[in-house]
Amino acid sequence: MVDIVELVSEVVPLKKAGANYKGLCPFHNEKTPSFVVSPQKQIFNCFGCGAKGDVIEFVKRYYSLSFPEAIEKLAKDNGIQIENPDSRSQGRKDELYEINRIAARFFYDSISKGENPGYSYLLKRGIEPATIKKFGIGYKDGQWDSLIKHFEEKGIKKEKLLEAGLVTLSKEKYFDKFRDRVMFPIINTGGKVVGFGGRVVDKGEPKYLNSPETPVFYKKNQIYGLNITRTDVGKAGFIILVEGYMDVIALYQKGIKNVGASLGTALTENQAKLIRRYVNEAVLSYDQDTAGIMAAVRGLPVLYKEGLKAKALILPEGKDPDDFIREKGKENFMELLKEAMPYPLYMLSIIEKDSDLTSLEGRLDFLKKAADFLRGLSEIEREGYLTGLSQKTGIAEGAIRREMEEGAEKTGLKPSILVKQERLQDIKDRSISSLEKTFIRLLITREDYLSKVMPYEEVFESYMGISIYEKIKEHITLEKVIDIKKLTDSFDEDQLMVVNDIRDNIVVAGREAQVLEECILTFEAERKSKREKAILEILDLLQESFDEDEDRSEREKALMEELMSIQKERSRRGGI
Repeated sequence: MVDIVELVSEVVPLKKAGANYKGLCPFHNEKTPSFVVSPQKQIFNCFGCGAKGDVIEFVKRYYSLSFPEAIEKLAKDNGIQIENPDSRSQGRKDELYEINRIAARFFYDSISKGENPGYSYLLKRGIEPATIKKFGIGYKDGQWDSLIKHFEEKGIKKEKLLEAGLVTLSKEKYFDKFRDRVMFPIINTGGKVVGFGGRVVDKGEPKYLNSPETPVFYKKNQIYGLNITRTDVGKAGFIILVEGYMDVIALYQKGIKNVGASLGTALTENQAKLIRRYVNEAVLSYDQDTAGIMAAVRGLPVLYKEGLKAKALILPEGKDPDDFIREKGKENFMELLKEAMPYPLYMLSIIEKDSDLTSLEGRLDFLKKAADFLRGLSEIEREGYLTGLSQKTGIAEGAIRREMEEGAEKTGLKPSILVKQERLQDIKDRSISSLEKTFIRLLITREDYLSKVMPYEEVFESYMGISIYEKIKEHITLEKVIDIKKLTDSFDEDQLMVVNDIRDNIVVAGREAQVLEECILTFEAERKSKREKAILEILDLLQESFDEDEDRSEREKALMEELMSIQKERSRRGGI
């Protein structure tokens, strides 16, 4: 058994605190220790950021590993042999990892041997020797077979180098893939070299050349630099995502260490999931050319979909992070970082750039595109930006809402319900609540309860609840009475299973009026609680929204008054 105190203390300084141990949390930035390790329970718990778990969970979080990878690391570090049913495949991967490690050492030794084009290039770019060592940056000379010869001396065949993506085969001859390039080893968070990126030293194309996909390297799964910066990312609470190797290295060298690169500009879902292991926020800092802007437009929704708070940092035109940090320094970059635009605001600004707001036709076009975008946000976020849209276009908020409702009809759900819910995927992911089930039980008991339930139809928040409610409503509207046979025939298999469960397990006979009243009271209390939370978030979002003006001040004032009214009412009810 691996002792959690012993394991954690290897990377986190711990002090005895009663029966437990205490230290600074490695997963977020804090000055007062709130990270507690219990030797008795063999668990850790951070009262600052909420991170908690056992030995395996700590290894997963700290080293950003999957569950199997964490088990493998623990076993390896403690001399435990694990039987692997796919040992042949793992053995092949281990062989490729070792080949990549040897190649990375060869490249690093090459750049370290005094004057050479790669070393001169890095010094010219302002990269210091300590940074070169930190990132393991190397150089591959211009020869066609120096790497091949290096491996031949070690008895490793060319075919294995081809499999690792280090050589190419042309006309039955093998050649080194990388020539006269500064070499950036791509290292996963487990510390294994999985591939390489090579930057041409002199003129030549392509400017950057990356390893092909291999059994150990999938570009879509990697964030360059995260093996070095992951602790700093966790402490900062967010990651700055840039495009390339030099951007990461330049920022890191200047003291901005919560950074990583998406290995190009096509940010992937897997990369977003990897980031999500560490933080809940990501700031994209891509080049401000057309390709960079389009990459941000594609990448921000990927981050948002994964549940990350996504922002875009706007650099001066023509500058990339590397250029900016070298010319303007850390302080100016940090000031610019404070102005990073939230995902919704950035997308609306892009839509605005493509619209002519001086004409009615242009404003209507902007409105339609903006409404399409806002429809994909949560209700809270929509509310935060509706006022600003109305001000920019001169079109009433009600009209913008109707535009969103009309587009919502295409989803197959009634707009009267959909526009009051979060994103469609979120609705589909929710389980049907006990409150929804009780309302459905009342509806299939007596048709006259439809008119009593309709004012509270917001209670239906799950896809299953909404779809069943809509079918019941349609049935009663057409038939005027409940015909159970016809009604059940209209349900699909999943809906029928849920309705049968409701009929079997929720009893309301003789207590319909009382049950309805209790449900309404519960719903109203929940709605007010949600509204209170929503108001607080909307007020926060308004601070990031459009320019200050009288209308926005009135909006904030009205929200504050509503918030105070809700809080006073809850106080009268004894805090309920």
